[in-house]
Amino acid sequence: AVAIPVQVIGADGLFRFYDPLRWGVPLPIGPVKKEAATDLKVDCKWQLEQTAQRIASRCGIPDDRAMFMQLWNGFVDDGPRMPSDRLLPAACRRFAKQHAQLVKECFMTAFTEHLVNLWEFHLLHVEDVQDCLLIVDSAFARKAGLCSGCYRPAHAFDCEQHGQLSGAARWPCSTGIGFESNVSMCEPCLP
Repeated sequence: AVAIPVQVIGADGLFRFYDPLRWGVPLPIGPVKKEAATDLKVDCKWQLEQTAQRIASRCGIPDDRAMFMQLWNGFVDDGPRMPSDRLLPAACRRFAKQHAQLVKECFMTAFTEHLVNLWEFHLLHVEDVQDCLLIVDSAFARKAGLCSGCYRPAHAFDCEQHGQLSGAARWPCSTGIGFESNVSMCEPCLP
């Protein structure tokens, strides 16, 4: 049997366990339930609504770009947390796959500008931008399919790019160039 951890105040005056959703708020004194993290839901939809109002109230922003940013912000809020910028290329691919039809019909210019902005701030590699644009092209997406692990356009086994580092995964990092990353790795998709 595993002992249930107990919330106590240490000799240094600090609590041992803190609320995972509210930074700096300690859990109550006593036994710490495993479900403590799951029953505390913070509804942050009001933040999205305020952001949407601010975007809509700006002068000179076309409606399609404002609506695109609202769609993007909602996607980022509803998706898995991104504690690192290295997860952004995969998130862009997921967005492109999930909203391909809508982007192609209504928001292609806004989406392209958004990807270029991310590229200019070194958050995406040019190959990641190309992947996202290829994903939105529904004819390509139907023909080639997407990798279920990294959302890159899938490459056949005989393709020279199969299994090679690509996009942001080629950037130097603390472990040196060629860091094993599931963000921009080209992995096979078997039918």
